[in-house]
This record gives sequence, structure tokens and C-alpha cells, in this order.
Amino acid sequence: MGLFYDSTYLLVILAALISMAVSARMNTIFSKYQTVRSYSGMTGREAAMRILHQAGIYDVTVRHVSGKLTDHYDPRTKTVNLSDAVYDSTSVAAIGVAAHECGHAVQHNCRGGLGGEAAGRIERNDAATHRAHDAHHVRNRLPSRRVQR
Repeated sequence: MGLFYDSTYLLVILAALISMAVSARMNTIFSKYQTVRSYSGMTGREAAMRILHQAGIYDVTVRHVSGKLTDHYDPRTKTVNLSDAVYDSTSVAAIGVAAHECGHAVQHNCRGGLGGEAAGRIERNDAATHRAHDAHHVRNRLPSRRVQR
């Protein structure tokens, strides 16, 4: 019985290696900027609330979730979920992560009642935008992180 070879396996392994390298780099950068305090003294939660309210969004709640860099926006429950490292932290990294997650809430709010095929196209574009955004942050050594989806 011969060895089965498919070039798709190579692509999957390459994608996994790149993903691990980017994740490690982002964790390093977040850790570096987590020690830099913001001049405003705002926590990640306070920054998120301010951004949402300035955007006229009052039906999204900001919640604390356990873990490190498990931050995400959930459009089903309209919640911005901030991790331990972000929620009560006054670091520039925490405020940046909170602002990023609020950006998803603002996008969701601006879409209105889109559904079906249009919503699917927007979600695919969002995924591509995330990849480009994260690559920009890694290239320019800016604090960023990957969100769970």
C-alpha cells in the first residue's frame, strides 16, 4: 500500500505554522504594551462604554469573561466580552483591544437588518478585513490580538 499524498495537507500545515507564529507574536506584543499605562486612566470596560455611547449604541452591554485575550463581540446577545487582561486594566493594550471589539458592535449596528446573502458577503469581507488588520498590526509592531469567532 503506497503513501497517499495530497498538496492540501502541505497547505494546512503551512497555515497552522503561520497561525501559531502570528499568535505568538501578538501575545508578545500585547504583553509588552500591557505594562504601558494610558494617560486617561480609563479601564478597558470604561473605554468600551464610552465608545459605544459616543456611537449612540445603548443596547450593547460590556461583560467580563475569563481567560487571556478571549475578547470578542457577540452579535446574538449584543455583548462586548472583555477578558481578564482587558476588562479592569488601564493599559494602552487593554484600551486598544476594547476599542477593537467595540468596532465590531458599531459595524453590526450600522448594518441594520441585512440578512441572507448580503449578510454572508459582509461576514466573508469581515474575515478578510480581520486577516489584513492583524497582518498590519504584526508588520508595524502594534498591539493586537486574535479574537475567537
